[in-house]
Amino acid sequence: MEIGTEEYVKTKKGYIGKVTNQEKAYGGYYLDCMRVVAKENIVGHSKDIKKIIKEGDVIKYRVNNLSAAKIGEVKKHKDPRSNKEYLSIEFYSLEQIEILEILTKELFEKNKYKVEEG
Repeated sequence: MEIGTEEYVKTKKGYIGKVTNQEKAYGGYYLDCMRVVAKENIVGHSKDIKKIIKEGDVIKYRVNNLSAAKIGEVKKHKDPRSNKEYLSIEFYSLEQIEILEILTKELFEKNKYKVEEG
């Protein structure tokens, strides 16, 4: 797995960051989010952040520059005509939106507080 600088990476724990520097001595990568991640802890990487987004991630996004920012969960849908599956948010494909922020499913699960009905 070759990972270059300026690529986005997603870790096993759900962190996302952009590689700013490669540290050859430790086999890891420096990320812009002030983390160092070992190669074996990376589960996905791409120059296009949309390629490492998975079902269940929570995204703050805009449909176009004029729309207000919205927050939604990424879901998997199936195109009935082509039978192909794709990721979308509120029925917009990821290609149709501008991503502003991402909270991965892993971090959401780790940090959530479940409200008990009483």
